Amino acid sequence: MQMKKIAASLAVCLAAHACAFAHGNLWYDWNIDFKPLKKIVLYPFANTEAPDSFLDTGEGTEAFAENNRLWERLNKKLGGHNFLRLSKGIFEEGRVLRGDYSALMHPYESETARAKAIADATMADAYLLPRFRENWVRVDHSPETHFDVTLRSWTEETGGPNGSRTYNQRSWTEHFVVPAQDLYCRIMDIEYELLSDKGDKIVTYENSDRRYNMAEKDMFKDLTEEFLDDLKRVKGGKFKPKEKNAAIRVGFGEISAPTVANDEERLRALTFAIRDEAKRLDDVKLEYENGAAAPHYLISGTVDHYELRPYWHDPYITVNNNLVSSKESKWYDRSGKEHKMYTNTYRQSITGHHGYYSYTAIVSANLNLIDTRTGATVVSYQGNDDDDKEIDACRHVMRDFYKKVNKYLKESRKTSA
Repeated sequence: MQMKKIAASLAVCLAAHACAFAHGNLWYDWNIDFKPLKKIVLYPFANTEAPDSFLDTGEGTEAFAENNRLWERLNKKLGGHNFLRLSKGIFEEGRVLRGDYSALMHPYESETARAKAIADATMADAYLLPRFRENWVRVDHSPETHFDVTLRSWTEETGGPNGSRTYNQRSWTEHFVVPAQDLYCRIMDIEYELLSDKGDKIVTYENSDRRYNMAEKDMFKDLTEEFLDDLKRVKGGKFKPKEKNAAIRVGFGEISAPTVANDEERLRALTFAIRDEAKRLDDVKLEYENGAAAPHYLISGTVDHYELRPYWHDPYITVNNNLVSSKESKWYDRSGKEHKMYTNTYRQSITGHHGYYSYTAIVSANLNLIDTRTGATVVSYQGNDDDDKEIDACRHVMRDFYKKVNKYLKESRKTSA
């Protein structure tokens, strides 16, 4: 019974660890409380290259369904918030804008100007801008591939008077062709910006997926649910910093990331993850901004790689052991006792598999902890990790780095004591 309790506790811990990360590239201004945002205007989807050309089409289209699904799921999963959608031909148009749909849909010179127009028209506390970075199907070609395979057949006898034995073994070579095939890979990448009634960013989020033979509506559904899960974590205070009144102050210096330097959303999320994981430092007051007192230590360095790498897998085959026939028979030993004997015949066959791409998120970093009083680098770290998503690999790397920082700070406290 005690072992069962331990196993159950371990399973809970592992489940908690598995869902501890955000699904996507999340940034949150933790100085703004998400909970008081009672009324939020939801814009239709746009494309990032044309952010003011909203994909607001009539009923029966995929764009309408996606706008509608996001609106429904937001209102269902984020209780306490009323999301009002801007859309043509539905009652929300009249309820939100009193019939003047175009009032908020034209380009604005700034988000401050858009926010003022929204506040004047709707008295909303915030607004959400969803955008597609990518939403298309890529065709991958798996070439015709030939294999010469040695196959076998045999008979197994168990439980017989002579024990277990294998006989009638034969082998032959078979030529097998995996035919050429076009494979259809759905690629979808969505970003969101939640902004206040002043036009200030509250949450930015980006997440993507790529899978073969995946319907657009199913991939959209999965990515929407991941976004809502992460937004619920934001609302629940998961990413709020925990104030510690500690003697040692640790701040953040320059951390560059060349591979995402031109991607504002991912760079912001990477920086956020580095600072969020720093909450794992023991007995330390984190200085997120430049305060009146200089920190004792600075974290700096370079995230050399933060990328999703494709890997092509060539067409291949698997060999299957097929049961051709099975027979049960009886036999009697010298004392007349009955026994059962089983005779099974097997023959191998081949299954062909087309080539395909898989993806691995790669993150590598060179990080340092610098003593600001001496200018010396007291912890130097080089690490890398891979995962399904870049942000998860990044957090694993940061946790490893902060373990080493914790170890150094613990030893330094002993020395000073």
